[in-house]
Amino acid sequence: MDPRRWWLLAVAVPAFLACTAAAATPALQKLGDLSVVLVGLAISAVLWTVGRRSGRSAAWRLFAAAPLFPVLGAVLEAALAPGEPADVVVVRWLPTVPGYAIAAVALLALAGRSRLRTGRRAAVEPALFLTASLVTVRLLVGGLGDEWSGMAPGERLVLGAAVVATSVTMTAALLLLCVVEPARRWMAAVLLVGTVLLTSGRGLGTSGVLTETVALSAVARFLVVGGLLLLGLAVLLDPGRQDPAPAARGPRRTVEVGQLLPMAALLVAVTSAGIVRFTGHHLDMVTWAGLVLAVLLAAAQRWISACQEQHLWARLRRSEAYFRSLVHSGVDAVVILDDALRVTWASPALERVLGPAAAQLVGRPRDDPVDQLLAAGQVVDDADDHDHGAGDENRDGILGIGEAPRESRQLRG
Repeated sequence: MDPRRWWLLAVAVPAFLACTAAAATPALQKLGDLSVVLVGLAISAVLWTVGRRSGRSAAWRLFAAAPLFPVLGAVLEAALAPGEPADVVVVRWLPTVPGYAIAAVALLALAGRSRLRTGRRAAVEPALFLTASLVTVRLLVGGLGDEWSGMAPGERLVLGAAVVATSVTMTAALLLLCVVEPARRWMAAVLLVGTVLLTSGRGLGTSGVLTETVALSAVARFLVVGGLLLLGLAVLLDPGRQDPAPAARGPRRTVEVGQLLPMAALLVAVTSAGIVRFTGHHLDMVTWAGLVLAVLLAAAQRWISACQEQHLWARLRRSEAYFRSLVHSGVDAVVILDDALRVTWASPALERVLGPAAAQLVGRPRDDPVDQLLAAGQVVDDADDHDHGAGDENRDGILGIGEAPRESRQLRG
């Protein structure tokens, strides 16, 4: 275990204790807010210190600046002390929006320009992620009480910018997990979960301030602290540009993340809207339009993926047909092995060399297929020792395989 993870534990324990105290005692609300500020400063230091030692130090150091902007928002709120809930939200989000924009750029830089996808999916998938994130974050920030309709134009502008910046950050985190190298996938998954918690916490905190619901603000603190801690954990999990550890032997079950994330993003957006709708609240036209667009983009993404899969299968079939025609017309003996080193296919040239014994090799559960070939050649060779009518050309091929065990016995003797 990386000893630097104890840094996070040393930050997490007092922070969660302070959030618990603030949730239990309304008079300690300021203590809970202060703990969130201190965690943001600590995680920024961890990202800067640990990130500069990794293979993508520039991206991590840029990412280290993102938690400082919400801290600035909290400082401005404490200094200005706005009275109206909407003013509190505006003061918090004005410096926070640039922080989310910086976080989105840093996440894409962690992926690397060369790994970002090209083609039609490069446009459809980010559009789907962004649309689903916009629907979800807008419901979180606006709350369940239609607060958007009662806001002044300036307040709507600030909150709208907050929703867009937060959604762009979520989109960047989803794209990172889609395109990152397998060795860095755990890092990207932790970053995504941390971003989700952080986004949910900021959204619920805004909704709690607008509706003056203390419980929402208390839950938001826990989510924000947890999200920040996961961001610090992610930089510790990043192997950078180092060579990954050799994979364990044996087949492993893998899941194509790029196929699951678009459907998961759509499911989250639909579920969020369904919860709001079935709890008796109204969905405005913007939310309905976003849901319809997300469904259409998901259908387009699935269609493009199906076309790409068909294209790959067609290329594979053409390659197999070329390989089979090449092997059938060749004179060299060729066998195909599976992961357990069993012979799954033998070329006709092997039958010309080994005769009927070649058919016995396919599917036999032996540890070493080379021993199978040598043993089969020995059997045929012994049989041909009594068959003086065999052709010289075929006998030479059989002897080339069959004599190896005799040489091995001589060496061992």
